[in-house]
Amino acid sequence: MTKKLRFEFKYELSSSRAYLIEKEIVKYGMRPDPNIGSANGEYFVNSLYYDSYALSDYADKAGGFIKRKKFRLRAYKPTIGESKTVWLEIKNKFRQENFKTRILLDQDEFKDFFRRGNTFLVEKKWEQKDSGKKNEILWNAINYSIKPAVAVRYKRRAYLNESQDLRITFDSDLEACRGDNFMYNSFMKPVNRGKVVMEVKYRYLLPFWLKGIVSKYSLKVDTYSKYEKSIDVLRWFNPVLR
Repeated sequence: MTKKLRFEFKYELSSSRAYLIEKEIVKYGMRPDPNIGSANGEYFVNSLYYDSYALSDYADKAGGFIKRKKFRLRAYKPTIGESKTVWLEIKNKFRQENFKTRILLDQDEFKDFFRRGNTFLVEKKWEQKDSGKKNEILWNAINYSIKPAVAVRYKRRAYLNESQDLRITFDSDLEACRGDNFMYNSFMKPVNRGKVVMEVKYRYLLPFWLKGIVSKYSLKVDTYSKYEKSIDVLRWFNPVLR
């Protein structure tokens, strides 16, 4: 199975600076992602992160490890109930390189996994082409005894260049709740209020014009993790979060 690597850089911005940068990237040919289906490329991202009892993935990120992963369910709707499909994925990261292993679950499968966890994964009928994904997902799920840790939701505006090898997104209104509340996540705590996270994702070379924008606004690459930030905020409300 060939994995498609891509590079990713993150920048934490004020909402006013994000607005200015969005205006600039449009001048260089970036356009709202046509695959989204909304005029301005805006949509919701709704994720449920799984982790071990000791929150080993969180610890790897907080400890600054260069090799780490995240195990999550992800849907692109304001609420999970509105989504007919949900992605089950592992995001692996090594320095600024990352790749995903993911499978698409229908709503019944997603609810079954949420309810039964690893038992669902073991009993699921996997297609032959997904055997590599099956091995990776099962190994991580069973080896780390994963369970729901935190649910995260935010709004995203996405831009693509013409060749679609450069993607720039702006994430705002980040909020979170405990993982066991994911199916009923209408009451969420704000995370990093008033801030926007710009993510630059590309496969080959970073264009010179984008380097110019980074220099013009004195942007500094951030190791920002929505999962880590959300855990920190929820621990403030509930210090024994596990």
